[in-house]
Amino acid sequence: ENLPSGESAAPDEGGILSSVLRNLPVVIYRGYRDWSIRFVGENNRVLTGYDSRDFLEGKVRWTCIVHPGDRGKIRDANREAVAKKKELVAIRYRITHRDGSIRWVEDRRKVTLDGGGRFLHVDGVLTDITEIIHLEKQVRAREEALRESEERYRSLVEESLVGVYLIEDGLFRFVNRRFCEIFGYDFDEIVGRLGPLDLTHPDDRDLVRENIAKRLRGEVRSIEYEFTCVKKDGTAFPVRVMGNRCDVRGRPAIIGTLIDLTRERELERQFLQAQKMDAIGKLAGGIAHDMNNYLSAVTGYGELLKMICPRECRNSEKIMKNVEGILSVSEKAARLISQILAFSRRQVARPRVIDVNETIQEMEGMLRRLIGEDISFSVSLYGEPIPVKMDPAQLEQVFVNLVVNARDAMPEGGTIFIETETRFVDKQSRGKRTLMPEGDYAVISVTDTGVGIPKEIQGKIFDPFFTTKPKGKGTGLGLSTVYGIVKQNNGFIWVYSEPGEGTTFRIYLPLVREGDEVSGGKEGDSPLLEKGEGTILLVEDNEEIRLLTRDLLVTLGYTVETASSGEEALKILEGKKDVDLLITDFILPGMRGYHLAERAKKLVSSLKVLYISGYTDDYVASRGLLPEGVKFLSKPFTLSQLSKAVREAMGKENS
Repeated sequence: ENLPSGESAAPDEGGILSSVLRNLPVVIYRGYRDWSIRFVGENNRVLTGYDSRDFLEGKVRWTCIVHPGDRGKIRDANREAVAKKKELVAIRYRITHRDGSIRWVEDRRKVTLDGGGRFLHVDGVLTDITEIIHLEKQVRAREEALRESEERYRSLVEESLVGVYLIEDGLFRFVNRRFCEIFGYDFDEIVGRLGPLDLTHPDDRDLVRENIAKRLRGEVRSIEYEFTCVKKDGTAFPVRVMGNRCDVRGRPAIIGTLIDLTRERELERQFLQAQKMDAIGKLAGGIAHDMNNYLSAVTGYGELLKMICPRECRNSEKIMKNVEGILSVSEKAARLISQILAFSRRQVARPRVIDVNETIQEMEGMLRRLIGEDISFSVSLYGEPIPVKMDPAQLEQVFVNLVVNARDAMPEGGTIFIETETRFVDKQSRGKRTLMPEGDYAVISVTDTGVGIPKEIQGKIFDPFFTTKPKGKGTGLGLSTVYGIVKQNNGFIWVYSEPGEGTTFRIYLPLVREGDEVSGGKEGDSPLLEKGEGTILLVEDNEEIRLLTRDLLVTLGYTVETASSGEEALKILEGKKDVDLLITDFILPGMRGYHLAERAKKLVSSLKVLYISGYTDDYVASRGLLPEGVKFLSKPFTLSQLSKAVREAMGKENS
C-alpha cells in the first residue's frame, strides 16, 4: 500500500546507529582486560589511522597505540574502578597515530564488573583533545610568563634601594619595603591610611601640595624636587622625589620614587667642612710661615743681646730683664704659631710607633695636676698595647688640649674620663662617617660631664680662633690644633654632645701593621751651648734671617758663607770644596731646598745638609713627615737649638 504524500518508510535501526557512530566527533569502543577491542566505531580511523577491522580481528591491540608512558595510568584507573566500584571514569592520555604523530585523547568510560566483582570490560568514548592540550599549554606558558614578569616587577620594586609609591585620591595605595624602612612605618600603617602631606614637614606642605596638584591638573607630567619629610619617630630628614602622573582604572594618580638624602647631605657637609678647613689651613700656614721668619729674627737678636749685654752694656741687669721679656714673649708667640701649624697640618712631625696606653700612663700625673682638685679624673685603658705611628709630642698635645677643653667646660667641677680601645671599622659600622676608610683603628675617647656644646655651633668648634670662652680666656686654637694633628696622622675626630649632658670627643687613629716596633722613652733635653768648628754654607732668601743666622753661627765658632738663592749657592760650591755643612731653607726662589741639596752633593760628596723652615713645603707636608735621615730645624729657633742641630747634622753628636 502506498504511503501518503510527504511520508517515507521508517529507516533500518542498524543503519541509523551506524550513521550516528560515523558522524559523531568521538570514537565509541568496548575493550577487555587483555587490551583487545571487540567493538569500535568506524570513525576511529581519523583518530588512530587504523581501520576498525584491524582492532576487531586482533591485528592491533589498544596497548600498541597507547603511549608507553601512559599505559600505567590506564591500568591504575582500571584498578581504582574495581577497588572503589566506580562505574564512570575519565582519564587523559596519549596515543600514537599510525603516522607516528602523538595525539591526546580524553577517555570517558564505564567499567563493567562480573558477578565476582572483577573487571569484565569497559565501554568508552574517546575524544580527540590534542588541540585543547596545545591550547592549555599555551595558556599555561602565558600564565607562567605573566607570573615571572610579575615576580620580576615585584622583586624590582620591593628590592629597590629607593622608595617607590603610588598616590591615588590623596592616599598612598602602594609603597615598597624601602619606603617603609625610610619612614619607620609598617606597610599597613601607610597604605590606605596616610597621604603625602602626612609625611611632609609642616614647612614644606604647601610646596608638596602644589606640586601634586599641578600633575593631577595635567599642567606637568613629571616633577623632581627636594623637600623635608618626617619619620614616624618625628625625625626630620631631606628627601628627593620624582613623581609621574599616570591613570589607574581611568582615574588620575601619581607614581614615583623617593630617595633619603641624609647620607648624601652628611657627605656634602663633611666634604665642605674638609674644604673649608683645608682653605683656612693653607691661609693659616702661610701666615704662620711668615710669622716664624719674623720671630726668628726677634728671638735671634734677643739671643745675641743676651750674650753681648753682660760684657758690653751699662746697666746690663735692667737691659737683660727686658731681653728676657722679649725672649719670653717670643717663646709664647712661637707656641701659638706651632698650634697654627699643627692645625694647618704644616707642622713638622717626627713620627714613630708608640703605644697610646703607655703615653696616657706617662701623662696621667701631669693631666691630674692640670685639671685641679675639684674635677675627678679616671682612665680606662684597653687590655693590650695600642700601637700607632705619630710624633709622641703631637699625641701629648692632643691629650693636653682635650683635657684643658674639658676642664674649662666644668667651672663648678665634674668628671673627665679617658678611654681607649681598638675597633675594626667597615661600611656598616662607620655609619655616617662616609669619608672614613675601612680598617683597624685605635679609638681614644675623652668625655666630660660639663655644659655640653649646642648643635648649632658643633660644626664650628674645630675652626681656628673660634671660641665661646670670655675674652682673654682662650685663643680658639685648642680644638683646631687637635683637629690638625689628627688629620695629619690620617685620623678622624668626632664630637658627641648635648647641652647640659656633657661632651665626648672620639678620635680614630690607624693601627700600625704587625711587625712595627713600639718605641719608648722621650727625647732628651737640648745640651748646653758648645762651640763648634767647620765651614757652613747658609742659603736663605730672607736677608734679615740670613744675616742673623750667620751672626749666630759665627758666635758658635763656625766659618760661614752665605747665599740668597740656590744658583748662588752652587756657584760658591764650584769654587769652594771645603764646605762641611749646607744649611738651606726648604723653600727658595726658583729651586726647592732638597733639589739644591741633591745638586750640591754632586759637587761636594761629603757635604752634610740641615734644612730650616717655618714649615715644610708640599714635598714633605703632603706626607706629614720628614724623609728618612733628613735633619731639620723649625723656625723660630734659639741659639742652643741651632747649636744642637748643627752638631747633629755634622755628625759630632748623637741625636
